[in-house]
Amino acid sequence: MTASLYGVQDRVRTAHRQRFATNARVFAAPGRVNLIGEHTDYNDGFVLPMAVDRWTVVASSPNNSDAIRVRSLEFDDEVSVPIDTPFRRTSNWYDYAAGVVAAIAEEHPLDRGLDVTVGTDLPIGGGLSSSASFELALAQAIVANAKIESNADRLAAIGRRAEHEYVGIRSGAMDQVAVAQGVADSALFIDCRTLAVTPVAIPAGVAVAVMDTGVRRTLAASQYNERRKQCERCVELLREDRLDVDSLRDVTQEMYERHAAHLPLPIRERARHVIEENGRTKAAVAALGAADVVAFGRLMNESHVSLRDYYDVSIPELDELVSIAQGVEGVYGARMTGGGFGGCAIALVDEDAADRLIATVSSRYYGARTMEPAVFITEACGGAHELDAIG
Repeated sequence: MTASLYGVQDRVRTAHRQRFATNARVFAAPGRVNLIGEHTDYNDGFVLPMAVDRWTVVASSPNNSDAIRVRSLEFDDEVSVPIDTPFRRTSNWYDYAAGVVAAIAEEHPLDRGLDVTVGTDLPIGGGLSSSASFELALAQAIVANAKIESNADRLAAIGRRAEHEYVGIRSGAMDQVAVAQGVADSALFIDCRTLAVTPVAIPAGVAVAVMDTGVRRTLAASQYNERRKQCERCVELLREDRLDVDSLRDVTQEMYERHAAHLPLPIRERARHVIEENGRTKAAVAALGAADVVAFGRLMNESHVSLRDYYDVSIPELDELVSIAQGVEGVYGARMTGGGFGGCAIALVDEDAADRLIATVSSRYYGARTMEPAVFITEACGGAHELDAIG
């Protein structure tokens, strides 16, 4: 067990005993960073995330009620979700808990309640899929309590349904798949149309640094859903030009160049990013497979420019972190990660230069803001799983 996972588990275990005074089963789900392939997942495209060694941990024990009580240590709050009451959106963190309950109950009516304590060391709203991590950690506890057979694919589907249909964020499949199916020391090449997952080993001697802007965003309150609508509108317009396409995944570079003049701004630029990002992601997989980290870093840099200039989801703080990181000797590339509008940037760095990167970013970015440095090195880890029960 890693130090990160041990620390979160210990905190959650202690809090659960204090609150509910009972034995518990314990489940964990990692966060994720997306190395490249941003805003392509809901366009049926290609992504390359990895599960990261930051965790959401759930301790759970059955109760004699008809509700699932969820205590969040991060929010210092508790919600009681009736197992037989229709979902009602609140636009609060409660929606994620209630959405998971509702998504499971859709297929398998629940007949007993559960007490849950949840904690995390993921930055909430930081672009590391804290929401998907929460969804899958909680889903594991609920299906285990209800004695429902499950696997990684089913857990990912529960999380997606909770987020899409109940929370109201029209994201793609990447987050939940990466959190459910993470592989140690590997990124995951995911075809978001078929959901096929291919592990791609991360070369020895390089590390992934995560740099938190400190700017929090909620995708539901951002322009995330608007970006998806723009992509869907682009497909509609291309169909009017007699192109046989179901999503931007089907649009080749040649097709785009022939029809771009018929597309209004900003739809034209949104499409350009997605089409080129799919190409960059496939090229990045080839580079990683060949251990060509220089080429991989160059593709990361290009991805950030495209997200900033064409997809318009970056912010000045993300741009500043990326620029600082790119200027550090030993950094191969850097880009924003996640939905944008805040959250985190990442950098691919030579392991021998990791301390230099941390020191530089801590001084130039966080020092200028008089805030605690929030930059750390992470590693690819396994996916959601059950830990040992606690007595």
